[in-house]
Amino acid sequence: MPKPVTKKHLTPQEIMEICACLRNMRGQGTLTEKETLLVLHVYMQLKLAHLENRRKSKGKRSNGQVDERAAKQLGVGLSTVRRKYAMLNKLLQEHGIDGLKTLSVENRRGKATQLPTRVPTTKRVLRQVRDHVRMQREGGHRITAVQVLDFLRKHRHVDVRPSFAGDGDDELDRAAALRAVQRFLRRAGYLRGNKHVVQENPRHKQLLAKYLKEFDANRRLPPDERLREVYLDESYIDRNYNRNRDSLHELDLRPWQRTAA
Repeated sequence: MPKPVTKKHLTPQEIMEICACLRNMRGQGTLTEKETLLVLHVYMQLKLAHLENRRKSKGKRSNGQVDERAAKQLGVGLSTVRRKYAMLNKLLQEHGIDGLKTLSVENRRGKATQLPTRVPTTKRVLRQVRDHVRMQREGGHRITAVQVLDFLRKHRHVDVRPSFAGDGDDELDRAAALRAVQRFLRRAGYLRGNKHVVQENPRHKQLLAKYLKEFDANRRLPPDERLREVYLDESYIDRNYNRNRDSLHELDLRPWQRTAA
């Protein structure tokens, strides 16, 4: 079996058979909004190349009509291409270039749209991730965005598209899902250690300063007036204690506690 990077030389007959097979797999359904935009984009690119060729050839006839070439390259019917281009022409005649902004496209990415995040941010999901991260850290296991992604997939909160060949995950879609999980974790307040150093937490520093100040003030009192001191686990005081180098940890650390005698 040839490697993925190996070039396989195809005969014209094989190429025609592949094109026919792909066209049949696509089906005869109505074009989606994104597919319509793709048809129009290819049409306009071919039209631009057609005008450039005519300019260079000083008005001589070019090879083939633009709509026929677009239909052939995209594997759609000629009537479909002509119908979509007629729709674009009508829109341009009535509203000009600005009329393109009135087109509505589903699943469009960009700053102008607000789409649901790939990782649900419901209380249930946040609670499940929190409990999972805590459990993994308490067990001394490595926990990063990769492990969180596997956890979310296991509980069907995140889906990853299978590869075109059906032999695993689509690498690009899995990478996109991982980036979505990383954004989710940052927004939820999780941090990652770097070379055994956990990022400073302002709230943590304030609580530590308050703890030390009250601890010192208690020591200055006469013995019969001192409050009983409760010594905390070392991991409360030293932020670098017992931390995996790259594991996640919560931003909201546990507060210091003191009890009266």
